[in-house]
Amino acid sequence: MIDFKKVRRVYFIGIKGVAMAGLAIILKQRKFIVSGSDTGDVFVTDKLLKKNNIKFNKKFDPINIDTFNPDLVVVGTSFSQKNLETLYAQKKKIPILLDSELRGILSKSKKTIAVSGMHGKTTITAWLSYIFNKSQRQPSYLIGAAGVIGLTTPAAWDTGDYFIVEADEYVKSQKEKVAKFLDLQSDITIISGIEWEHVDVYKDIGAVKKMFAQLINQTKKNKGKIVACLDSPAVRSLVKGRQDIESYGYSRDARWKAYDLDYNGHVTSFDVLLSGKKIGRYEISLMGEHNVLNALACIVVCKLCRIPEVKIKRLLRQFKGVERRFQVQYKKKIIFVDDYGHHPTEIRATLRAIQQKYYDRFIWCVFQSHTISRTKALLPKFAKAFFYSDKVLVTDIFESAREKNLKFKAPSLARAILRTGQKVEYTGNLEQTTQYLRANVKAGDVVVTMGAGDIYKLIKMF
Repeated sequence: MIDFKKVRRVYFIGIKGVAMAGLAIILKQRKFIVSGSDTGDVFVTDKLLKKNNIKFNKKFDPINIDTFNPDLVVVGTSFSQKNLETLYAQKKKIPILLDSELRGILSKSKKTIAVSGMHGKTTITAWLSYIFNKSQRQPSYLIGAAGVIGLTTPAAWDTGDYFIVEADEYVKSQKEKVAKFLDLQSDITIISGIEWEHVDVYKDIGAVKKMFAQLINQTKKNKGKIVACLDSPAVRSLVKGRQDIESYGYSRDARWKAYDLDYNGHVTSFDVLLSGKKIGRYEISLMGEHNVLNALACIVVCKLCRIPEVKIKRLLRQFKGVERRFQVQYKKKIIFVDDYGHHPTEIRATLRAIQQKYYDRFIWCVFQSHTISRTKALLPKFAKAFFYSDKVLVTDIFESAREKNLKFKAPSLARAILRTGQKVEYTGNLEQTTQYLRANVKAGDVVVTMGAGDIYKLIKMF
């Protein structure tokens, strides 16, 4: 056990990861001296770290450890084993925490709302953080994004009772293959949906469900509440027969149900039924049926935490979203929509919402798949995910550092999409893809940049 009373200087290995950057900001706000290291590649968190005046090294070198002389080292998942600085810190017997372990320690000091599930984690976490913040609850929060519209920073440590945090289902490390979220001690756990994901560490949906079953049991052991979306078959199977669950969704048997949706071009409105009785009509500025579910999860939690109804309604509508989640920009008479979606379910839901908003325009989807293992394992689902776009451009896959030897390339994905009858082109790297767009896109078209890698850079390159 690390005695934080003896810790003053904290060094983050892999500091540019969104969670790691957020943790660094939180510790700095708690008056620790913070630094770290990462690659020299430009990432979405570079500006965030600079804004918070957190200096870091742009390459990994053991000398960085000696220069900073940390009392504690925090290591990101990708750098936990063979990284030069990690090995050196181990050799010098400097205390080391994994990023999930630090989140776990933070969760034990406040009432924690943990947001889990394969889809919507970041949006729900950000939305709740925004509502609690604007309701003067002074929440602490850790959001897995580089920015949230309406919040000065995506991570904060304040004086209020609540800590709102994304609960990451990925494994703690390649050595310790248990889900990161099991390090959290939560008072409320949201489960937005469960699907087979992270195919490099989970062999099938059963392995994923096993981790979530442990999360449910752990939350209940801590006398916490579970808020679960019944529209997900895997979630439904885990909570079946339990009477101690706050269920939500479109499903008829959900305790909290979204009903009678209406979209007027700017705002989506819907009724909420609680145990079959209407409790109110709500409006949100975000597009798509999936965001109605995200909003519904927020409503449930806000009710449990006694946020006044008038504030819930006003702040739900005021929330404008998260960077890289349905982020709209205009350039050269083209409408660009940037989105982090990298799983077939997310892609389909986002494209459906985009088509609903821009039904009279030509929609291009520029997709950069993230990780070879995911693309290969979910290929049949990826092939059918682009139904709501008019043409798909497939770029080179954004590979994980852990899978350089896997043999699967982007043209195979393009061919699979083509077999569904969809118009598709393989366009190579970002520069080649930008050139293709310049030559083919017309004024008024919608270009969706989709993926969890660096596809967002394309808009600036255009």
